[in-house]
Amino acid sequence: MMDEGAWIRWALLAARSERDLDAILLDTGIDAVDSDHRVLLRYAIDLNLQLDASALKGIDEGMLEAQAGLIEQLMSYTVYHFDREEVLVERLHAPGLERQRREHRRIVGDLQRFSAEFAAGRTSVPTDLRGSIFAWIVDHIAESDRETFEIKGLAPSLAEARSWNDLADIVRTTGIDELDLEHRQIVEDIIAAAHDLREGKPGDCLPSLIALRDSTTRHFAHEEELLDLHAAKNTALQRKLHKEFVATLDRTMNSCEKEGEVSGGQGLKGVALELLCWLTVHIGQVDYDSFRRGNWIATAMEAARESSELYHLIRKTGIAAIDEDHQHFIDLSFRTLAATGASGRKAQSEALTLEKAIEGLAGFAKEHFEREDSILRLADSGIAPRLIMRHREEHRNLALAFAELRADASGGRLDVSSGLRNKLAAWWVTHTNGTDIETFGSAVGKEGVVNA
Repeated sequence: MMDEGAWIRWALLAARSERDLDAILLDTGIDAVDSDHRVLLRYAIDLNLQLDASALKGIDEGMLEAQAGLIEQLMSYTVYHFDREEVLVERLHAPGLERQRREHRRIVGDLQRFSAEFAAGRTSVPTDLRGSIFAWIVDHIAESDRETFEIKGLAPSLAEARSWNDLADIVRTTGIDELDLEHRQIVEDIIAAAHDLREGKPGDCLPSLIALRDSTTRHFAHEEELLDLHAAKNTALQRKLHKEFVATLDRTMNSCEKEGEVSGGQGLKGVALELLCWLTVHIGQVDYDSFRRGNWIATAMEAARESSELYHLIRKTGIAAIDEDHQHFIDLSFRTLAATGASGRKAQSEALTLEKAIEGLAGFAKEHFEREDSILRLADSGIAPRLIMRHREEHRNLALAFAELRADASGGRLDVSSGLRNKLAAWWVTHTNGTDIETFGSAVGKEGVVNA
């Protein structure tokens, strides 16, 4: 039987599109880290595609230039990722910092050596580099990074937190603004209760625990309403876990009233850490799976009767032109999905109509990307160059995905309805609600950027 590492290596060698990443993405639970890993995996796919092209057409000057550019981009982004990962590990007091630094230095050294050898004329470098990248993805991301960012290793940061800012890097975002704001409020309420438990007598913490219970029950009701509305698959699990969390809160409040110990002998001060750990894991795993991974958005897209029912799925950047484009993109997406029918397999004339619908959606996306790029080019936009590079890379990948969907629609090789819906859901989750928010949030208010 193939072990997990061998399977991941095989899957990476076979990957030729972003869709192929879904089965092999290795989450750490930290948004910034996982976002960087996705970018690096895309470079691995680009390398696969370039090696395919050189095998078919041979190596010419243009191919060598493209490979040199890819190696340079990979090295640059890897250094950037490692730098910010080490800063994050140090700030969170996560375990394994020296191991991370040691492995990072080794990988960067390998990349520098490959780059120098390629510049010296050794054309087999891309093939060797691909093997090195895949070994790193399996051994470093799947082992070192996941161990570093495990919740048990982050417990000291959770225990020492004095404000939301101390935990903002740990608590994952769902991509739905209202839920993320509610998560923040609950975290702040737990921190306040933990402070009262540390500084005062058990009875003194009742007001903060009551506030925590109120914010928690309101939030759970809101989540369950959304899950019911869109017939989410894990609604029953969410209800069960929500009920258990509230029961733990009630036991803690009863113990505070009696100024005693929590059931099982755990001290009251340990309960705040338990609650914070539970909430962080719940948001990072259960809520993330329910809302951010695209399962919920794809279900909402399938059930919606009109495009306006989907507007709340998209977060606002604060830049009017971009936010208006995103809403129009939803309208076009909805019309295109309607053209796919129930199964996505159409007769010849209908398939042509679907192909044109996808072309129209792709055409508008291209215009929108150009508008966003005009903001990215502003010298005083305040947007970090690394964000600009990642943003443009994701645009390029969506354009390639649309080309694949057009080919699928014209050739009848895919259940287009499912393929398009899942692609759009993944785009809204990872790019519109993720990269766009991170990228353009720093540009709002800058000269030349028109705000909403």
